[in-house]
Amino acid sequence: MPTVYGVNLRAATALQSIIGASSQAVAACRAVESEREDALFVDPLAKYFAAYAGGALPTFLSSYVSVRTHFIDRELLDALRRKHDQGPPGGVVPNQVVLLGAGMDGRMWRLPQQAGSPPPAEVVFELDQKEVVDAKDAVLAQLEQAGELPAPRLAKRRVCLSVDIRDPAWIQALNDAGHNRTSGTVWILEGFLRFFSNEQIDALIEQLSQNCACGSSILVTVPSATSRDRRRAEDPVDAKYQWRFGTDDPVSYFTRFGWKTVKSVSVEDLADQYNRRPRSTELDTPAENGSKAEPSVMSNPMRHNYLLRAVKID
Repeated sequence: MPTVYGVNLRAATALQSIIGASSQAVAACRAVESEREDALFVDPLAKYFAAYAGGALPTFLSSYVSVRTHFIDRELLDALRRKHDQGPPGGVVPNQVVLLGAGMDGRMWRLPQQAGSPPPAEVVFELDQKEVVDAKDAVLAQLEQAGELPAPRLAKRRVCLSVDIRDPAWIQALNDAGHNRTSGTVWILEGFLRFFSNEQIDALIEQLSQNCACGSSILVTVPSATSRDRRRAEDPVDAKYQWRFGTDDPVSYFTRFGWKTVKSVSVEDLADQYNRRPRSTELDTPAENGSKAEPSVMSNPMRHNYLLRAVKID
């Protein structure tokens, strides 16, 4: 059974596609965070979803995932809480959640239920490629059979769809599965934008913007054009598969589609706030003369990357 920093990773099968492998590596990062004494969150399913084939899990990667996960958790609960406080003027309030590129996300079973937490949403929709959906559902079925699957917390029910969200037909599949385009929706786009081209992300945001009511929220990790361009220069071969989308002005980008930004923050700043910035020795890469070179984008995914929450106003 593989371990990362002493945490058992129990996934039976490592996925082979870059997107599938990425989803399992993210779960490994969440498993590591969950074991910390000062954990930002505890994900009881992460170790079952996780796999990591790259040797030692880099501290900077684990820190990056922890920061973005905690940010989205908090903002998601706040967006749903407004259903029971007061919604935006002229808009509805969210009662459904859509996780695009859901991967091995465990929010359905993980988000805390405590004083001040909102009641569950009506439904969570999880969308991803068939390989990822099948692997995740297999783990969930095993846990349920063993009586180890926690009760759902985020929503009353879960709907899982095997779709490729690069195909424009994804939105029809979502609506056919029960998504109500006239209701408020919280959209979560975490960690996958770099795999898509600018044109594909434009089309994706346009589609979801046309299929939800004013008052809906979007929570998204946004790679910058600066980090994208540097990463392309570092590894042109890898850039064929990822590091494709990027913007250095995420607020203006989402404004184009009728979204008003409520919060936009750099991952680096949040890492400082959450005490998750890796030590410089964990980021620096050796230069040819043996000295320390400037950290690369690959070595520091916190640089020039953003976390954003916006509300649909148009």
